[in-house]
Amino acid sequence: MLRYAVFLCHNTGRALGFGIALGGPFVKLVIYLLLWALIFVLCVLIGARNGQLVEFNYLIAMGEYQLATLLGVFLVLGFCIGAFTLFLFNLRTRIKLRFVSSERDKLKKKLENSIHSKGEPI
Repeated sequence: MLRYAVFLCHNTGRALGFGIALGGPFVKLVIYLLLWALIFVLCVLIGARNGQLVEFNYLIAMGEYQLATLLGVFLVLGFCIGAFTLFLFNLRTRIKLRFVSSERDKLKKKLENSIHSKGEPI
């Protein structure tokens, strides 16, 4: 995500100029996706000159495909499997964090109630 920023001079409060501040997880995601797209395009370009057909046996049937097509398909498939796996790990971590935070809040309230019942100031 591109955010526009105005750089201010601390002494005078005048604007020195406009700039584009890059940051955040969205920009990192876009850069990674562009990198993967570039790798995919390079695979297709390199493989397009190679018209060699290869036999591919995929348990149910067998077919002849161009080598570039198989490389591109498996690159995208590997990227999707990796992204899905990372998403699941991230989701599991967020669920654990939410559970631990709620337990912490419960214990914090319980501690505050026990301190207030004894009449001690916080």
